[in-house]
Amino acid sequence: MRRIVGGISLSTKAIYKTLKRHGLNILKCKAKTRNYKRFAMKNPNDMVVQMDILGPFYLSNSSERNYFISCLDDCSRKVASKWSERKRSVDVLNVLEDWIIMINCKPEKVLHDNGKQFTSNIFRRFLIHNRIKDKRIPNCYPQLQGKIEAYNTG
Repeated sequence: MRRIVGGISLSTKAIYKTLKRHGLNILKCKAKTRNYKRFAMKNPNDMVVQMDILGPFYLSNSSERNYFISCLDDCSRKVASKWSERKRSVDVLNVLEDWIIMINCKPEKVLHDNGKQFTSNIFRRFLIHNRIKDKRIPNCYPQLQGKIEAYNTG
């Protein structure tokens, strides 16, 4: 929670620390501290390959849409990306296959959002045929794909 004091926005924790430092905290309450647990796999392909689509982009002097499809290993951060004029399941599978060829190993799981390309029958059949687990992220929690999102915006 943030409070505005003298035109400056301060968090409850900052106010508590300042009062404590000067011996003015008479309530003796403790501010909540959040502990975030970062996760990363110990070995490449241990758990997750993250996939995402960035776009559409419009090139100068063109009205056609373009997309950037990426696939990233959770541990090694190796990435396979492809520029595409469409974002079909076939295009997504091409990037995943390129990633598998680049790493010379298939992942245990593929983590993705709930886009049509990732929920299609073609994509699901490919994963089942190759014994790769399908892991969708919840709609309300896109932070699970933070690494691929950071790659896309970086």
